[in-house]
Amino acid sequence: MEKYIELNKKLNPMSVWSLALGSIVGWGAFVMPGDSFLPQGGPLGALFGMLIGAFMMILIAFCYGYMIKKYPVAGGAFSFTYKIFGRGHAFICGWFLGLTYISIVSLNATALGMIGWYMLPGILQ
Repeated sequence: MEKYIELNKKLNPMSVWSLALGSIVGWGAFVMPGDSFLPQGGPLGALFGMLIGAFMMILIAFCYGYMIKKYPVAGGAFSFTYKIFGRGHAFICGWFLGLTYISIVSLNATALGMIGWYMLPGILQ
């Protein structure tokens, strides 16, 4: 018997806090282009990279939008994989999602040092 948690169409305070924290940490994606990509790749290279990234995000958003309409359950990619492909594939998907989230948090957290370096010059020296 399959049991899923139905989607709740409201945000509780913890959900709002998690979304805000994720946005703060994800802000590193906007700090890095000006500090690293622009000087190394030039304006055209940085623009090209941002356009490729935007296209990929639009594609991912389209896929998630389709899956949410078709399977309105909580759990995101793991739940969709479990529902469509079964337990084995969902297990692999869950592990890869966990590894991805762990690695992306550490990469985006480096932006905090860069922000501190710009806002408080000399604090890291």
